[in-house]
Amino acid sequence: MTAVAAPGTAARVRLPVNEDVITRAYQFYAFPVSIIEACDPAKVEWTLTNFIHLAYDRRPGTPVPLCFYIFDYAANPHLETMRTDAELMHDLLGSRLSGFAARQLAQGWYLYLNVDEHHIPRRYAFGRRRMSHDLLVHGFDAEAGTVDILGYDENPVFRSVTIPAAALDRAFAEHRGLGSGCRQFVMYRYLPESAFAFDRDFVAAEIRTYLRSENPTAALRALREPWDRVYGLAVWDCFADEIAAARAGEREYDNRSARVLFEHSSLMLDRIRLLLAGDPTAAEEATRAYRPVVRFCRSLCYAVLAAATAGDHSSLDRLAGEFAGVTDRHAAVLRALVGPDTP
Repeated sequence: MTAVAAPGTAARVRLPVNEDVITRAYQFYAFPVSIIEACDPAKVEWTLTNFIHLAYDRRPGTPVPLCFYIFDYAANPHLETMRTDAELMHDLLGSRLSGFAARQLAQGWYLYLNVDEHHIPRRYAFGRRRMSHDLLVHGFDAEAGTVDILGYDENPVFRSVTIPAAALDRAFAEHRGLGSGCRQFVMYRYLPESAFAFDRDFVAAEIRTYLRSENPTAALRALREPWDRVYGLAVWDCFADEIAAARAGEREYDNRSARVLFEHSSLMLDRIRLLLAGDPTAAEEATRAYRPVVRFCRSLCYAVLAAATAGDHSSLDRLAGEFAGVTDRHAAVLRALVGPDTP
């Protein structure tokens, strides 16, 4: 069963996504924000209330060393969310995922799941090796027998590509044999009437927690054990150690870590503007002081990429010498914004 539209529905549906979303170092948190920004770019308050806390996992071989801490990436006031287990969906659908996806997309539901990327054209692992990787299904064409998926392509560029629906079916069916722990199967539907208020006092308190490098998961102990990670401002030092280790050949460079710092600084610049929206003069002064941090982090992304792919360490070596000063500027602007990093 391949990309069969429900009776009475259009044979072609393509739900909107933003391929240029800032938050895209990791796809699992990129997809919900991509949906929201594509449907209503003005809805920034939830994004700027979140993506404040950084977390660093020092365990050797961790698949996600540096990332944002978000309690639940799928919980969002602008999205209706349904989730289940991929094993259950395998039992129900077998290799008939695309037909199910077509019917859900026709009702406005996006599908987020992991597949065996070996079978997904335009992906890095296609035809090379079996690998569990996530994607977002956001469109179908029943006549052409294709589906539209969002994620990193083979280049890798974060964008939507069109693939045969049969490829998605096989990739989903074959994923079961990988023994992957990534068993999420999430469906999102945009809520046009949704709203979320930006609470300046709450956000300022979260930034102070960040500056103190406190564990934000400790407040959620009633729900689950706190995560053992390095948090907040201290993560910048962890990143410096990561780069130094990679420069010494002790580990590989991870482009995602630099990308997370760039995303963090970019969103912090927008957050500063929103926090000081009632005082244009203060907003201009604070953003002028903070823009060099964003520029530095953007340059850092390119420098890490050059070192990782071409062995060119010239830019990275120069930026490494400036890193401590930029970290100090980052912290100083935030402390001036929210007050001393004390409770």
